[in-house]
Amino acid sequence: MNKQRLSKDISHSSIKMNHPHWHWPSTTEEDVEAIVNELKYGKNNSSGYSEIVSTFEKSFALYHDVPYALLLNSGTSSIHAAFWAAGIRQGDEVIAPVLTFFATATPIKFLNATPVFCDCLPDTGCIDPEEIKKAITEKTKAVIITHLWGHPCEMDEIVSICNDNNLFLIEDCSHAHGATYKDRKVGTFGDLACFSLDSQKMLSAGEAGILITRERILYEKALVLCDFGSRLKNELTFEETKKYSDTGLGLKYRANPLAAALANSRFKRLDTMIDERNRTLKYFEEGLADIPGIRPPVTKDYATRRVYYSFKPFYVSDNLGGLKIDDYVKCLNENGMDIRTLITPPLHQLPFFKNCNKRNDFPVSKSYCDSILSLPNFSFDSDRPVIDEYIKIFKKIASIYN
Repeated sequence: MNKQRLSKDISHSSIKMNHPHWHWPSTTEEDVEAIVNELKYGKNNSSGYSEIVSTFEKSFALYHDVPYALLLNSGTSSIHAAFWAAGIRQGDEVIAPVLTFFATATPIKFLNATPVFCDCLPDTGCIDPEEIKKAITEKTKAVIITHLWGHPCEMDEIVSICNDNNLFLIEDCSHAHGATYKDRKVGTFGDLACFSLDSQKMLSAGEAGILITRERILYEKALVLCDFGSRLKNELTFEETKKYSDTGLGLKYRANPLAAALANSRFKRLDTMIDERNRTLKYFEEGLADIPGIRPPVTKDYATRRVYYSFKPFYVSDNLGGLKIDDYVKCLNENGMDIRTLITPPLHQLPFFKNCNKRNDFPVSKSYCDSILSLPNFSFDSDRPVIDEYIKIFKKIASIYN
């Protein structure tokens, strides 16, 4: 059956809604009030440090049961600060996932160090611990991992590898706010952890990032990179950091207090938002479970709470007569769905990383990327009627091609 016939046969099932079908973040009257109150009554000192920044940092640290949190202007800044605090410098190597957002690894190059990429696991897309072992050399100083799409990495193995080899472990939790590995929150396994708070994240401040750590010296080193003035004078305690209390290291990565106000307001309902999204997407997964051609995302037993930064099921062409994924997606879009193939390539394919330490062609990541679909990240119980329409179209295509 050709594509024109397929489109015609299912046209009566088309979804009559404008794109996008997913709307995020959710903004309440309380969020608006928090921003207005900060505008009217916020207390900011001459160096830009605000009470609302301190309030949010303390709440976020308490949520993760760590003593230190540093709110910054982006997740990228938090990763840069983490690498700096870990002592990453020229000549060092940092092991990183080849399948992640590029900002997980770009700060490595700005510190004149070298990212060494590792392949992923075929089911979750997270970094493969066995590949980490193979990538370690005498130059390796740290490992950064990403809890991809909100699914926790295999932390027991990764922590053991880093401990055995005396390596810093940095967690990129930008996809995974509130996720747990064996009932322990991600971000609490490594020496440092970084979270993006940009517009599409589970916890959104519009644009911001936050770093957490248990180690005072790492916190102070990150603070020196990112700030200057009164906050440094009030907080620095080590001789190696106190000497920079006036100027810091010349950068200003501070977060806007309005972003802090928004983050603090939304943070109060983070767990509620996670639960509603998980409940909604579980309903979607159950509807997709027995449809040929599509397989719901994998959730490992150790992922006691995954958080869906993005909903990424697998396309299985063998179940639909070998129909190419691009043709499958085109047909779905022609019938009203908001769907695409994965647009995030493995990092070694990007020009920015052309001259980095490329150990292989990363066949698992290639296979993973070639089979992943990106669907709307339905987040509300009220999304179920739209989900039902999606399921109907998936079933119709399967009945024609299977």
